[in-house]
Amino acid sequence: NAKNGLSLNGYLDEASMTRLSWTAFANDAKGIIYWKWEPFLRGRQSLGRGLVRLDGTLAPRGQAASDFARQVSRHASLLRESHPVPAQVGLLVDQAGLLKVLDQPNDTRTRGLMNESLSGVFRALDQANIPCDVLRSDLKPDAATLARYRVLFLPFQILMRRELAQLLEEYVRKGGTLIADARTATIDELDFAYRESPGAGLTTVFGAERVDWVASTGRHAVSPVLGSGLAAFQGKWFREKLRLLPGTEVLATFADDASPALTQHRHGAGTAVLSAVLLGASGDRDQSGPLEANLLALCRKAGVQAPAVFTPAGGGTVPALSLRVHKSPEGLLVYAINGTDEPIRGSVELDTGGEQLSELVDLRENRPIQAELSKGGCRFELSLPAKGVLVARLRR
Repeated sequence: NAKNGLSLNGYLDEASMTRLSWTAFANDAKGIIYWKWEPFLRGRQSLGRGLVRLDGTLAPRGQAASDFARQVSRHASLLRESHPVPAQVGLLVDQAGLLKVLDQPNDTRTRGLMNESLSGVFRALDQANIPCDVLRSDLKPDAATLARYRVLFLPFQILMRRELAQLLEEYVRKGGTLIADARTATIDELDFAYRESPGAGLTTVFGAERVDWVASTGRHAVSPVLGSGLAAFQGKWFREKLRLLPGTEVLATFADDASPALTQHRHGAGTAVLSAVLLGASGDRDQSGPLEANLLALCRKAGVQAPAVFTPAGGGTVPALSLRVHKSPEGLLVYAINGTDEPIRGSVELDTGGEQLSELVDLRENRPIQAELSKGGCRFELSLPAKGVLVARLRR
């Protein structure tokens, strides 16, 4: 039966239902409510959706839900007690700041900039299978919470609370890496602009002060400094002029006048990176590739690593394969989910955290998987059909 009566947005087939269900569990869901049991029988959605056909028999997606429930029930305790390995990257978002960005009656184009900045950074990390947490900075995280992460991002966080700025200074001073977007820390929570920008004392952390900025509907070409390991890209709309403090390093410059576009400053044992253009929000159109590569390069420079890495057979472009690693009572769980409509073949390598694990088993099919196991690592060959899913457990 159709996904949605008169809609053209696709048919939720059996394979898609299986993939979506396991994707939820791969991201730490512990239960699913499906909408809905019977198809719609009124209105424009008539005959759409539903886990059963009109005669009450299971539709293909209903059968997929049934099979999924049966597999989950068989391993309920293991799945319930398993959780993703801790994220090494945090994305700080202030809800009050988001509301201020959304309240732009004079130019609706900028209303989505915080969401675009956040989603751009999240997408880059997610496609590289690097877990990250979104942290509500308006809920006042403490120093211990921030210290869990190797890298903290401030994606278009125009609002900066003074108490958070103090925690961020401590976080960097003690060894963390802070990466900030254009316009970071320009106002406080009461809408008062900081006379120095970035404000709330963060100028000394970033080793740079904004002295001017421009906004346009165009792009600003950014060129990496030789040896920075970054790629050239086009920054979207906003461009800032930075005055550097002593000791601040330039990672990239604006192509037209060679002024700083991306800077890095050592503060105590850590590093603060300040961008004079939007980062995550600039990754639309043809800029997603270089922007995502640069975000990943900055994270890896801080020691961030994906818990599992896929290498496609024969090399080439890495496909949209989602890899999630969970810690379980008996070792690890590995989810591999093919997000494409084409089969995927290659190898997976994962870090077992120094543990010597004894066997790799397909949880859904209850069959062993041949793997190279060593203290601290595991490597196995992966072959998935279109929309295919593997859930495997590594036992001690």
